[in-house]
Amino acid sequence: MSKKRKVARCLRSYQRIADKNYSCSRCIVPIFAGDPYIGEVWVYGKYLWIKRFHDYCPVDPEEEDRRMKEVIEWMEKNDALQDEMKEAA
Repeated sequence: MSKKRKVARCLRSYQRIADKNYSCSRCIVPIFAGDPYIGEVWVYGKYLWIKRFHDYCPVDPEEEDRRMKEVIEWMEKNDALQDEMKEAA
């Protein structure tokens, strides 16, 4: 059996009007209830998360890539820690 390389991928994206306050995944400005926003559902292995951001939010592609790499590194470390705990039990 070949090992597949894990890649974070976007399952779907959508546009909504916020029903409550959210924090933007791309900038420090909050998304307030009643504001339009773009949402994306992401998956990486067994992890699933939602990114929300303003439709007018300025995006720096390098910063977005850096943040995604940090999230993936955290998930891989978490998986390794869980595996160590299972082995120790």
